[in-house]
Amino acid sequence: MPGSRREQQCHRPPARALDLAESTVKIHVRNVLKKRKLTSRVQAAVFAVEHCMLGRHACKVISSVLRSLCALSEWVRSLSK
Repeated sequence: MPGSRREQQCHRPPARALDLAESTVKIHVRNVLKKRKLTSRVQAAVFAVEHCMLGRHACKVISSVLRSLCALSEWVRSLSK
């Protein structure tokens, strides 16, 4: 949920690591998502992996996590049938 406490907490670690205000990180994240026509950080991660924008190790880790999420999603769908 935009503006939620959870979203604000997502901006805190990168802001601290880069010595920036959380609002600056929030603005940059929003702009990147808008420019790439993405609606979430998950979509941004998928985009980065698909376009080889991360190091090889990071791509492998994220790909593995995404495959696990897809499998979990399919399992949840099967329970509702």
